[in-house]
Amino acid sequence: MVCLFRDRLEVLKSALGNKLPEALDPLKLAYCAGVLHDLGKASGYYLEEFKKNYRRQSKKELTFPLHEHVVGVVLEWLALRESNEHLKAYYDLLAKVVSRHHAAQPGRHPAKVLLSEDAEKNAEVMARAIKGFTNPRVKTFLNKLEGVCRNSNYCGQCSKVLEVMKAVKGTEFENVAAYVGTYAKSYTSLDSLSGYPNVDKAVLHRLVTSITGALIVADNLVADYERRTSSDEVGRLYVEYWKVELADELKQCTGTKP
Repeated sequence: MVCLFRDRLEVLKSALGNKLPEALDPLKLAYCAGVLHDLGKASGYYLEEFKKNYRRQSKKELTFPLHEHVVGVVLEWLALRESNEHLKAYYDLLAKVVSRHHAAQPGRHPAKVLLSEDAEKNAEVMARAIKGFTNPRVKTFLNKLEGVCRNSNYCGQCSKVLEVMKAVKGTEFENVAAYVGTYAKSYTSLDSLSGYPNVDKAVLHRLVTSITGALIVADNLVADYERRTSSDEVGRLYVEYWKVELADELKQCTGTKP
């Protein structure tokens, strides 16, 4: 994602100037959001559900309902436990970005997930998926992601996130799952948990919405590249537009996933 939107993220960073602490550098946040946004799919829950319901499925396809909220809620949980204001803001803003990269789809916005009439049912799905992080294969996957981060200038903070997530014991993940509903207020709001006194709310909102937008575009372009295009005609039209708009960047990033 940073490869595709480097120039635009640099413009955003320049526009925000000294209004943000170093911990919230737009390029570093964007890189880590790209690394973490689909991590929820690694939960063993989804494969188990697929196996259990295989015979009843007319379309034999592995799906990942609410996967963005699985890692989003874990990040929010880390933010709520963190005493360092810089890390608290970092985890919290990452949670807001990651949890919104499918927000345009029906029922997927954080507010629809945790503040709607389906909130209890959604919380149950998320709780089961979060518990799926106790699977040893997830820890192995986190190790691989750390390897990716070690080769990047933008992923230092993200490596710390992965280290913390690897250190969480199974019983702690169960606690995250049990109290997922208590995160609703901070999780669904664009306001930061951080106590930064000199950072304007509008600046944080702009940071979250800009990086979320870039993530949505990059995610759709990767899906198109891997021939996982949506059946939604409007969505396909946007993908074709982005492929023209970002043609030069796509050429420059050949061999590197956005």
